[in-house]
Order: sequence, then structure tokens, then C-alpha cells
Amino acid sequence: MSRFSNINKHMVTLLILMMWVGEFSSVITVDATRHVRIINELGEGYVLTIHCKSKDDDLGVHDLSYQKYFEWGFHDNLWGTTLFFCRIQWRNADVYFDIYDEKRDRFGCCEHWWAAKMDALYSVNPKTGAATKAWLRWHGN
Repeated sequence: MSRFSNINKHMVTLLILMMWVGEFSSVITVDATRHVRIINELGEGYVLTIHCKSKDDDLGVHDLSYQKYFEWGFHDNLWGTTLFFCRIQWRNADVYFDIYDEKRDRFGCCEHWWAAKMDALYSVNPKTGAATKAWLRWHGN
């Protein structure tokens, strides 16, 4: 009976190892350097203040005048849980937004551009520079 017990232990160990390798390889195949850019398109005289962080990195506070941007690059982590969030402030708006969420963004392109406009925060097509979708409407504006 101990012989079957040892076989079962080895099979369970092998199965766990195969599942882990499968998960690891799926992350590796899509891993690429990611770039996030946030641009102020609010208009002349409006300053956009952003403070972006992840669990491990605080990117600091940045005051962006009209048509200025802040950007950074990174790699997704091995666990598939990379998340950067930002506090975004201007005039009466003071909101938080997950600017990069690996679960949402990992299968898209490696460039994740955002534009703050008068009515909302938009995703931007990096090839054309055109705003494509309003993701977050400002509160109180």
C-alpha cells in the first residue's frame, strides 16, 4: 500500500508543478514592457495634478500644465496582478482611477495612453493620438 501512496504523492506533485509551469508560461508569453502616459488636455490655465502608485512604487506627485504629460514604463509581474492607480485632481475633481490594471489591460497593446479632458478621462489611441473612450467622468463638473 505504501507503494501506491508514493505514486499518488508523486502524481500530485507532478500535477501541481505542471499547473504552476502552465500559469508561469502564460504570463511570460505576454510579458512586455508597458508604457503609461497621462496628458493634460483640459485647456489653457488648467493644471492637472496626478499622483500614481503601485503596491511597490510611488511615482510621486506631478503637476501638468496644458498639453504636458507624465509617463513611465514597467513590466507586468509574474503573478498577473500588476496594478497602478492614480489620484487625479483639477479644479473641483478629486478622483482615483486604476490607470493600469493587468487583468483589464494585459492583452491590449503595450502603450496605455490617457487624456484628461474637460468632461472625462479618456483612453487614447497611441498611433493616432485620438481619444477613444471616456472611462471616468469627473464628479461635480
